[in-house]
Parts: sequence; C-alpha cells; structure tokens
Amino acid sequence: MSTTIAGAIRVPDSEWEWDNEARNRGLTTITVNGLPMYLQAIEVTGRDPDGTGWAEIQAADAQYQEELDFVYLVGGADSPFGTVQIEGRDYVLVATPFC
Repeated sequence: MSTTIAGAIRVPDSEWEWDNEARNRGLTTITVNGLPMYLQAIEVTGRDPDGTGWAEIQAADAQYQEELDFVYLVGGADSPFGTVQIEGRDYVLVATPFC
C-alpha cells in the first residue's frame, strides 16, 4: 500500500546559484527523505502568444537545450513541462540525487 503525501518546497530567490549573469541556469540543493539532491532551474521560452500555455518549450540559452531535451526524453513527457517562476522568469526544474 502506498500513501501520497503532498508537501511543498519553497526555495527563496536568494538561495539559487546562477551559472552566469543572464541567470539562464541555476542550482541549489534540497533534501527529500534524507536524500540530498541537486535542484536545477533551466530558463525556458516558448509561451503561447496569449500567455496561457506553451507552444513549444525551448531553453532560453541554446547551450542548455540538449540538457532540456534529455530531461524531456528521460521523463517520458508527452506535453510541455510545467514551469515555475523565479524573479518573473519561467524555469523548468530538474531534481537529481547527489552521486
């Protein structure tokens, strides 16, 4: 028998470490059930013109597109990822355990 427990993780804007001044990719760490994980934020573009959905998600910086494509493939997604906003910009989040 499995139990679903809803929880929320809030990462303050000040906790993100950015790869560059453009803030296209950020990293922070979280712990889930005692397992430390990297939480990565990849900035994306591609909102529908009306702003209500996504026409096609693309990495805002082309150097992260291959990584975003890989996450999409591994995740088995059949529609655009959900996003979060950090400082008013859209990001896809990816959590991976420490090695």
